[in-house]
Amino acid sequence: MRTPQEVKEEFRSAGIEIKEWAENRGYPPRLVYQLLAGRSQGIRGLSHEIAVALGIKEGLDLKLSEGLFALEIEQRRNKK
Repeated sequence: MRTPQEVKEEFRSAGIEIKEWAENRGYPPRLVYQLLAGRSQGIRGLSHEIAVALGIKEGLDLKLSEGLFALEIEQRRNKK
């Protein structure tokens, strides 16, 4: 698991916008920003699903960090 601050730093390091990541997965960017700012705990429902996808909460299908940006990287490769 990672902290919200670690996840934000991963976004910065990868050059991926949080909004882009959220929209590519069908998540409302507002919920992602709330989770990363600590305004939402991701206890249930969609916020929980997003927290698991970000790797800040454990879940049955925890996304590993190397797969966190796979969709964005693939899309950018296809644009070239």
